[in-house]
This record gives sequence, C-alpha cells and structure tokens, in this order.
Amino acid sequence: MFRKITSITNYLKLGLLIVLNSVVLSSQASPLERHIFVNGKDRSYIVYLPENAQQKNNLSVIFAFHPFLGSGKGFFEQTGFSGLPEASNFIFVFPNGYRRSWNAEECCGAAVKKNINDVEFVKEIFKDLQRFVSVSKEHNFAVGFSNGAMFSQKLVCHMSERFAGFAVSGGLYKLDGSCYLKRPVSALFMSGLEDPFAPFDGGESLAGGGERPGVPYVSEAWAKKESCKSQYQTSLVKDVSCMGYGECLGGSRIISCPIPRMGHWWPGQKGNSFAKKKFGPDRPDLPISREVLKFFLSLLS
Repeated sequence: MFRKITSITNYLKLGLLIVLNSVVLSSQASPLERHIFVNGKDRSYIVYLPENAQQKNNLSVIFAFHPFLGSGKGFFEQTGFSGLPEASNFIFVFPNGYRRSWNAEECCGAAVKKNINDVEFVKEIFKDLQRFVSVSKEHNFAVGFSNGAMFSQKLVCHMSERFAGFAVSGGLYKLDGSCYLKRPVSALFMSGLEDPFAPFDGGESLAGGGERPGVPYVSEAWAKKESCKSQYQTSLVKDVSCMGYGECLGGSRIISCPIPRMGHWWPGQKGNSFAKKKFGPDRPDLPISREVLKFFLSLLS
C-alpha cells in the first residue's frame, strides 16, 4: 500500500510542511510516494524508511532506477529489497522516470528527447529526504536495471561526492571524458550472457541504436579509472563466477559478473512465457538483491 505525500515547500507555510513531514515519520515501515517540483516539472519518487529512521543519523540511501517504461513501484516489487534482513541499514528510494524513462544520453525515450536533467532530480530528492530524516553525505548507492542501469552510472559520474558505489544489470554507460570522479567509487556489474538488448560482449542491441559497449570493456574502463592493480576470481551466488579488480584507489572494488542462462532481466526476477520469448531466459533462482545489499554493506565497514 503506497501513500502519497506532496512536498509543497514553495506554496504553503513552514508549519504545514512540518505537519506533512511528521506524517512520514509516523510510518517508517511503509513505502511512501512523494512529489517534488524540479525545473517546473512534477516529479515523484517512492521512499521506504527503516524502522526508527528518525532516531538514526547519517543513513545511507540506495537509489533504485527502473528500466525504460517501468516505474518506481514496479522496481520496488521486482527487487524485493525491503523484505531482506540487510534492508534495515538503508533508506530505499525508487524514483519515477520522466514519462517512464531516464536521460542516460544514449538512451532512452522522452527523457532523452526532452533533455531532462535527471541528475538534478536526484539532487532535489536528497534535499527532500533531509526534511524528515538524517541522510549520509557520502555513503550512498545507486542500483539500476536496463535504462536505469545506464543512468545509475551516469549519475555516479556526476555525483561521486555523494555515492560510494553502484550495482547494475542489463545496461551500460560508455565512459568518456565527461566522467570525472571526485573520489573512488566501487562497482558491481551483473549481466545475462543471453541478453539480446545489452549483449555481454557488446555489439548490436535488439533495441537498435547502433553498437553497444560490452561488460568487459566497461568494467575494465572503470578499473583503469580507479587505478586497480590486480585481478582475482570470485563468485556471487550459485553458478555465477565473477572477475574482480583489486588494489584500487581508496580501497574501491570493481566486480564483473556474467550470469549464465539469463537474458534481459533483473537477476532473481521471474518472467512470463511471453516476456521470455522477447527478453530471453530469466533466473528467478538467484537471490541477487541480497548480494547487492551485502556488497554495499561491505563498502560501509
């Protein structure tokens, strides 16, 4: 059950704003929908607060960005983050893209056509969160799938001072000279080996739009950016073996995990027979969302 709360700082007196925010604090364990105005547009996001959030300081925020044509509510349900034991350590934010899309430059939809400033949207969400809960200034994380994965990487390039790491699946952002990290950032790349929309080794996507970069290329580019000096083999879950890059700047880590027998899905997501014909095989047997939270927690220790 999602409750809707509108942030109307510019329209009502401070007293009413305090009342609205007190409503949020009385429902720590429920997902809430909030609206804010960004560059003249009504934007919304879903926030899930851990219990007793108002009694905690400097809580880390996980921003989770849905795929093209998806929604914050849909991605909230797909990832299942809120039901995991590790969830009590984080605030979860599931923003809604502009007309269900994110401006990741090369993709996708209305957000790109209208040149929507989604980085500014995230900055405004931080400001809105700080009205009713204590948020970490630098130990926050981004998660994304498909178009949301691409934007997650772009976001970290532009706001590395606030994000310590990201975990993405099914979408890559081609690093170029515009990605200037202000500090080291850790990354977890997960990609289906049978993904027709974001081919693991790069190449033509079923979605069109020309050549796409592959996971090996992008993960190596991040490793170079972090000046990583070593490589090692590790595993995520079950049959998922990963390549890790270690001895990186500031203790950061870059991990790349090809997922066998999976197409264009968030790992752990279950698809119907019609969707699997288009997006390839799913892997509902993989508890990846919990591994993502464990990865983020390891960056906080």
